Amino acid sequence: MTDEQAPQSQSIGGTQISGSQIQMGQSKHGNVTQTQGDNRSGVESAGKKLTVAEVLALLDRLREQLQASDISSPHKEKAQKYLEVVKEEVQEKEPDKEQTAKNFKKVTDVLKSANETTTEGKKLWETVHPALGQLVLWFGVAKGFFGLP
Repeated sequence: MTDEQAPQSQSIGGTQISGSQIQMGQSKHGNVTQTQGDNRSGVESAGKKLTVAEVLALLDRLREQLQASDISSPHKEKAQKYLEVVKEEVQEKEPDKEQTAKNFKKVTDVLKSANETTTEGKKLWETVHPALGQLVLWFGVAKGFFGLP
């Protein structure tokens, strides 16, 4: 008796799987098992998905908080410049979320730098932190990507 396996194929259409692991196996009796695990440690998968309008509103609120803050001009100007680039990218017909996330990381890096060096930066970081956590959902990246706990 030989343990020949029949040829198998699997097709997943219209779906984008990112950062996941799927394992399938078949026993000699023909039973098929499938397990799927999410390897995106720190990615918020629960909750509602943000719309582009909601993301833009969060970015506008972040910009307003940045403008109202007392952080140093170089930090403020740099963060505002990166924030405008992110906003433009979000408004694209088909935004490249990976590239947009990289550019938004520049915003958070400037804010973190201000947080670590000044009291004003620390106040701003505490103010914008909730919005940053919400934006993680839209970008589809782990919180750690933006330096969030």
